[in-house]
Amino acid sequence: MNSEQKKWPVQIINMSIADLKTHFKDFLDLFAENTRGHVTDQVIEDSYIKKKAGETFDYLKKGQAILLGLFVNSRLAGFLWAYPRVFLEEQRIYINSLIIDKAYRGRQYGKALMDEIERIALEKNIYVVDVSTASFKTDAIRFYEKLGYKHERVQMRKGLTRQK
Repeated sequence: MNSEQKKWPVQIINMSIADLKTHFKDFLDLFAENTRGHVTDQVIEDSYIKKKAGETFDYLKKGQAILLGLFVNSRLAGFLWAYPRVFLEEQRIYINSLIIDKAYRGRQYGKALMDEIERIALEKNIYVVDVSTASFKTDAIRFYEKLGYKHERVQMRKGLTRQK
């Protein structure tokens, strides 16, 4: 963050690799909460979370990710991780992760991050942003619906056991 950004108590920045390195511990904590919050019947190990969070550096280096950081008093308090993709022959930006630290929820910060990714999409001449969330996360579903997002498909899962 430059000195101009540090003057304001709340900032959204398009994070660089250097920003991610500086704030990686907070990023990792938020990433872990977000990842574990999408399953109810699985244990997700710390090693998996560290590996997946660490891959963010590679995505940024290759220009395959947009990582928006929400900073409150210079502390990473949330992030939105997205990437461009083609789905059904339509260019889109897919929101992979959106999380706000529990201490800062209910202050419209999630909406601010969504507004920023939509601005970036339009700047890139991309006219669709999509997102998925766990079906049991009704608060998240209502949040996206309030922002104008519509249901497009349903992903289902069934765990199988091997017969002996």
